[in-house]
Amino acid sequence: MGTYHSVFPFYISGIALGIGSTFLIYGSIPLIMNKWFKAKAGTSLGIAMAFMGIGGAIFAQITGGLIESIGWRSTYMVLGVIVAILIIPFSLFVIRSKPEQLNMTAYGADEVDDKTATMQQKPESGVLKGVALKSPAFYLVVLFTGLFGLASTVSFHVPNFVQSVGFTAAMAATGVTCVTIGQTGGKFLLGAINDKLGVKAALFIGIGGGMLGVVALLISDSFGIGMLYTGALLFGIGFSGSTLLPPIVIREVFGGRDYASIYTTIMSASTLGVAFGTTLFSYIFDSTGSYYTVFIIVIVLFVITISSSLISLKSKKKLRYN
Repeated sequence: MGTYHSVFPFYISGIALGIGSTFLIYGSIPLIMNKWFKAKAGTSLGIAMAFMGIGGAIFAQITGGLIESIGWRSTYMVLGVIVAILIIPFSLFVIRSKPEQLNMTAYGADEVDDKTATMQQKPESGVLKGVALKSPAFYLVVLFTGLFGLASTVSFHVPNFVQSVGFTAAMAATGVTCVTIGQTGGKFLLGAINDKLGVKAALFIGIGGGMLGVVALLISDSFGIGMLYTGALLFGIGFSGSTLLPPIVIREVFGGRDYASIYTTIMSASTLGVAFGTTLFSYIFDSTGSYYTVFIIVIVLFVITISSSLISLKSKKKLRYN
């Protein structure tokens, strides 16, 4: 990107970045954590996902400083080298997809003696992918995941929204910081709640927090800057659930037998939702000159999201586990 002189190549690189981030964010991290943690799976996944927000906050400052000192073209190249140094050696020499590759057992896995060791070779209990694809629960989870991803893209519009209702650019920057804090803390929070209180509690707190956050943002021009920051923080918690809650729900509904295959199929709905939502909300704002309609749509999406997830959990009883 540091060498481009027209907009079209940026679109091509955007596709490449989208493919890469899909593997990293929606693919490898949840699947690896699922193999390494059998107990406190939600908490461990929440911690791992939270560091996306922490890393983003740190590199936002680094990137800003680099652009000011060496320009945006050189900054692209420097960041490319930094990412290569941070990711490639660890991917090749440190990270392993499952503990058995290092002669270890997953955290929380029961110890077994030689007599019962063969039990570990049996596949985990769960729904076969072929069975899952024919079930209403599968399409309910696809709906939940896709609409959650779509609704979460309104976070990209927070800075523009803040200024559109009369707040300053500095206030907009603080609002984005509040979203980031909520996103990072929310992943710790929702992961712990899932392990202690169950997936339904995590869904209500995550999606409910996001919904309240959107309402608070919607009325912030009447109630002041405190309401704006509160709304941004709550929405950040809801935003955090868009990457954390789908893997948990998929595991809860379909079990572990074909989890990786079912998970990667369903999460494609999230990436499509993110791609569609970014364009849709921008178009609506450009057409109406206001985010009022956008926020109403997001509230409706959150209602459908929590409804479809709860119904999918209830329909789990009708699935045939193997």
